[in-house]
Amino acid sequence: MREDRYYFSKGKLFREYIELHQVGTENEVLSQLGDGSYSIIGEPYENIDYLAVNKHELHVVRYIKSIKLNTFYEPHSGSIDNLQGITSETVLIRPSWGGGHGTLKLSKTWIPPEYMKLAFITKLRADTRYKKKYRFHKCLLVSVINYTDNDTESTVTDIHRAPVSNIYSNGEICMGDNFSVSHDLGLSETVDYCYQSFDSSEWNRDLHESSVTKYILFDKNDKSIHPTCDTYRRQLPIISDSSLIHLVS
Repeated sequence: MREDRYYFSKGKLFREYIELHQVGTENEVLSQLGDGSYSIIGEPYENIDYLAVNKHELHVVRYIKSIKLNTFYEPHSGSIDNLQGITSETVLIRPSWGGGHGTLKLSKTWIPPEYMKLAFITKLRADTRYKKKYRFHKCLLVSVINYTDNDTESTVTDIHRAPVSNIYSNGEICMGDNFSVSHDLGLSETVDYCYQSFDSSEWNRDLHESSVTKYILFDKNDKSIHPTCDTYRRQLPIISDSSLIHLVS
């Protein structure tokens, strides 16, 4: 198959073409790459930032710019230290993660602070009993926080628990008892299915820890309000999982 592209340059028309030849199947390529230590493949599909694959497992990483929080909300009362961009007059609301007196069911979009990246990871495990070497295992959501070390003045990256409910301490997302993924789907389709299920889900108090979620706040214009980087670093537990080292390398 050939792809042609036409473009003008310096008053002339040019044609550029690329010959496309299949060199193997998705499963064959992943099996070969997974024979040694982690191999990284950047942007294999439009909906995937990169793959990290070894002979035991495959991590499909997609950085997301926001989280849609379909849940119950309540007015925030009291004070919280170290918030950025607010005054004493700022009215704030926060998720209550469940219904109750004075709560409203709303859908708001939380955008992380600039020092934090949210990594949505679809994790597959090697399983030689089936035609496809890697089969869906679980989804994770983690916070990747970059900061400057004051002693060395170098940039440091840590992996923390995401500041929302419905997340286990190891970063695994509670996708619900009825969630399942067809093993007939290709890699890109698997990621899309998992992310769309996550994005359209409703959030509740399962696995809720107030110390983790206390900084999910919105002002009256639905703007996400954040604490300082040091505050989140202290507040969000670090995830110590050597299999996620590709997120900081």
